[in-house]
Amino acid sequence: MKKEDFLLAAVLLTATCFIPFILIRSLSPYSLADTVQIYSDGQVFGTYSLFEDRTIAVSCDSGSNIVSIAGGKVFVSEADCPGNDCVRCGEISKAGEFIVCIPHRLYILITSGTSGTSENVPDGVTY
Repeated sequence: MKKEDFLLAAVLLTATCFIPFILIRSLSPYSLADTVQIYSDGQVFGTYSLFEDRTIAVSCDSGSNIVSIAGGKVFVSEADCPGNDCVRCGEISKAGEFIVCIPHRLYILITSGTSGTSENVPDGVTY
């Protein structure tokens, strides 16, 4: 066998190993997202559809955040917290993904229609 044959076999073997992971992830219930839940100071601030584009201003004693929902994705577009880690988190779009702004005690969670029960909200230990 030539060097190219070994390279082709390695590429095909690698691709074959990743196909089950791709299928499992795409068929997972965590990929079926439709609701955005926003928590501020441990309380539900609002529940919004992931498919309706909007901008939400969330204010608290220590500052404010602007949460944007656009194109089936959620992101924090503006924040006046130090570091702006919540802004740098980028966009989220799958159920189970979240964004946290610790200085403002803001928690944004994406859920599917079957989730959203009290088991999926942050508790005092994780928040």
